[in-house]
Amino acid sequence: MRNSSGNNKELFERIMLPHLEAAFNLARWLVNNRSDAEDIVQEAYLKAFRLFDSYADKNSHAWILAIVRNTTYTWLKQNKRFQLNKTLDDESYLASEGPDSANNIAVMDPCEWQTLQSDIQGLYLAIDLLPLNMKEIIILREIEGCSYRELAEILDIPPGTVMSRVSRARQSLQCVLKRESIKEEAGEV
Repeated sequence: MRNSSGNNKELFERIMLPHLEAAFNLARWLVNNRSDAEDIVQEAYLKAFRLFDSYADKNSHAWILAIVRNTTYTWLKQNKRFQLNKTLDDESYLASEGPDSANNIAVMDPCEWQTLQSDIQGLYLAIDLLPLNMKEIIILREIEGCSYRELAEILDIPPGTVMSRVSRARQSLQCVLKRESIKEEAGEV
């Protein structure tokens, strides 16, 4: 993939920039801070550009998300916010706003809108309560739509392990949603 510098830049932009939103979403969910996520994605894209000669026509989506993931984990370790083993009992909710999903929803009845917003916020809060390793699986698979093959590449794990991790992450999310629903019904939230 050796090209002149200008051609390399154009090729990089054409192949990698379409994944910018997915890269930001992953970093945003993992660090819970828009500004930090922007910095992480910028650093990850700079790393990716420097490594672009080694890209060799791999799955561009998985390749850039793996770099973003690794950059995020490095950032979390350096900022002493590495929470890979956070327990499901940890009550830290999203510190800042969740991803804005309201922009894509058609006009609806105000009661329906309020219920939908409440459900979306509840889901975001439940995702945030997951341990980091399960949160990233949910984000990559369910929100970013990564295939099992892409997950194996991004997480650098055998393909056979991906399905069990996705299943455990989904079960954990279901448990958190159920627990939070019980708390809400009991008036504890």
